[in-house]
Amino acid sequence: MVRCWEENQYLLCPHSAVAVSYHYQKLHRQPSSTPRCCLAPASAAKFQEAVLTAGLTPEIPSEILALERKETRCTLMRKSDDWMLMLRDTIEDMSQQWRDRFLNAAE
Repeated sequence: MVRCWEENQYLLCPHSAVAVSYHYQKLHRQPSSTPRCCLAPASAAKFQEAVLTAGLTPEIPSEILALERKETRCTLMRKSDDWMLMLRDTIEDMSQQWRDRFLNAAE
């Protein structure tokens, strides 16, 4: 994480740091002119503790800060419940809400 930050000013999440560490190890053992690409799909802001442990300062995007203020919801599920049906119903309800919102916005 530190080397990537120092060389590229790019803050990696711990999972992406594993891939980049492999890249650095391969590069050290056998320098190559072949380009290599490491994808970093997760934000380091999700792993603040790991970033701080590495001695770096996480930059937390406003979108992630906004998530902390959002309402959380959960549905209690019992062993005897039909989980597939519950999931399907939830997805259909949410899809309908998005359709309604989209149609209202278009009017």
